[in-house]
Amino acid sequence: MRNRPRKARKRVVYRRLVDRAVTKRWLAVASWAGVIFFTSCFYIPSRRLVHSVADLNPVGISEASFSTFWRHWWWAFVKGYHVLEYTILTGLVISALTCVAGANRRIGIAGGAALLFACSDEWHQTFVRDRGGTASDVAIDSIGIALVVLWFVVAAWRAKVTADDSYLSG
Repeated sequence: MRNRPRKARKRVVYRRLVDRAVTKRWLAVASWAGVIFFTSCFYIPSRRLVHSVADLNPVGISEASFSTFWRHWWWAFVKGYHVLEYTILTGLVISALTCVAGANRRIGIAGGAALLFACSDEWHQTFVRDRGGTASDVAIDSIGIALVVLWFVVAAWRAKVTADDSYLSG
């Protein structure tokens, strides 16, 4: 490295920093995919959840009250978690794909990868006792994917419009 010109040394150092950053981003993707996989390995019956929450509850809500609440609102928490899981996963994959040229390509690859992972996760759940994989859960996961894809598409479009406007006005 000493025999290289100063400019070449700077490029090598920059490349190493970029490689480390990309590696960290892919580690974040793998870690979050692991969290999704881990949480898919378990089934908690509603009755056990209601009883546990009632026991841990510092506010003093009765088990019967929480049971009534949970019967009506479980879907918002459970399916909302599905959306959140895949919103985060898709954003992390987009971030990790910094080496792929073009925002639209990066967004498309990330959305497709997250959707494939959602399908594989549902298939994995068919092997977990008392769980099952459903197409409706993949559709719900897709809502989280679509939210991030839409966000990044709009952001890329706005960046392009802003760049075009500054070119026309300058």
